[in-house]
Amino acid sequence: PGARIASIDLPNVQTGREGSQLRLNDAIGVLNGMGHEAAVHYGDSTHADAITFASAYGPYDLVFIDGDHSYEGCMADYTNYGPMARKYIAFHDVASTIWPCAKAWADIIATKHQHTISVIADTSAQPQKLMGIGVMLI
Repeated sequence: PGARIASIDLPNVQTGREGSQLRLNDAIGVLNGMGHEAAVHYGDSTHADAITFASAYGPYDLVFIDGDHSYEGCMADYTNYGPMARKYIAFHDVASTIWPCAKAWADIIATKHQHTISVIADTSAQPQKLMGIGVMLI
């Protein structure tokens, strides 16, 4: 209890799933009910209002980036939200063969961070579902 959690989401579009906003609202309610301070901002993570929202809750021990999955979007989220992290920055889909965010992860860790780990599940039965989580220590 006592964690401050802020989420920025653009639900039900592009990579979002039908009903994702309702599920996220429910999750925020559960977290608040557990004694955490959780809030969500619905909008594009690259817009100033979203960055201002996140700044008001930060700094964070962990910043988790799982945005629009484009190279430019991942790089913008890293630039805008990475400095809000005190300990870790994590990315989703770092091993994807579909999403360009995997290249963003590779470019960032090649030039900026020495201490990283990538966790990639065995998806040999469904190789198109290869996603992965990458974590870097600040």
